[in-house]
Amino acid sequence: MRTELELADDHARQVGTAVCLALVEHRRRIADAIDRLVEPQIDELLAELSQALENPRSR
Repeated sequence: MRTELELADDHARQVGTAVCLALVEHRRRIADAIDRLVEPQIDELLAELSQALENPRSR
């Protein structure tokens, strides 16, 4: 059982390293996509939150 766990741990490390190395190659594209797709959504949510805090609905 210990051998299998050690093999699984080693494989998980190798896969993790491979994923990180693959992502490094795409770092610029990922950052561009975040700027283009995610940031506007965050800005919109913050604007909605600010408006809600400035003009709370009376209950």
